[in-house]
Amino acid sequence: TGRASLLWQPTDKFNAQLAFMYSDLNGEGGRTVMSSFPGGPFVGDPRITLPAGGNNTRFSAIAVPYERQTDLASLDLSYDAGFATLSSTSSYFTTEGETTLDSSYVLYRIPQYLGYYVGSTLNPRFIIPQVYSDSSHSFTQEVRLVSNTEPGKMFDYAAGIFYAKQTRIGKWLVSIPGSPERAEELGCTGFWAPGSEFPDCLVLIGPNDVNVDQDDKQTFEDKSVFGD
Repeated sequence: TGRASLLWQPTDKFNAQLAFMYSDLNGEGGRTVMSSFPGGPFVGDPRITLPAGGNNTRFSAIAVPYERQTDLASLDLSYDAGFATLSSTSSYFTTEGETTLDSSYVLYRIPQYLGYYVGSTLNPRFIIPQVYSDSSHSFTQEVRLVSNTEPGKMFDYAAGIFYAKQTRIGKWLVSIPGSPERAEELGCTGFWAPGSEFPDCLVLIGPNDVNVDQDDKQTFEDKSVFGD
C-alpha cells in the first residue's frame, strides 16, 4: 500500500490538495465458508477420508489464489470568499480483483449434481475450479457553499450539488478440466443424460472445458442538490 498527498496554498484564501492511494493485495486461500461439507470418505477413492469444512475453513484440491488492486485519487479545492467558503471535492476510484475457488468436494457430497458435471463415469481426479473476477470504477463530484460564522450572525447555511457515477463488471467462469478427455479415453461416444448407460457418458462442455461463463455489468448514477 502507498499514499501520497500534495498541498498548494498560494494565498491565505485559497488552497488545493491532491491525494492518491494505491493498494496491491495477493494471497493464497481466501477466507471462504464451506460449512455444507461434512467430510468423510472420498467418492473417487473410499480409502481417502476428507476433513470437514466450516466457517472460514475450506478443503481444496487446488490452490485458491486471490488478488486485488485498488486506486483512489482525490482533489480538494477551497476558496474563502469572506461571506462564505466555496469548496469542491472530486474523486476517482478503481478496483479490480480475481479469486479462484475449488468446489470439487462440495459437489461430491451432492449426488444430483455429480452426473451432470462428470458424466456416468467418475473421474477420480475431478476438480471444478471457479474463477470470480470483478472490476469497478467510480467518479464523484461535490461542490458546496458554506457560510462563514461571524459574531452576532443569526443564520448559517450550507448548499451544494453532488454527482456520482459507478460502473461495476463481474465475471464467473467454471470449468472441469480433464473430465471430457477422460470420458473419451474410456470409450464414451454419446452424451450423458439421467438414466444413460455406457457408452453414453460424454460430458457436454464448452471450449477449454468451460461449462459456465457469465458476465454481469451494473451502472449507478446519482444526482443530488442539498441545502441546510
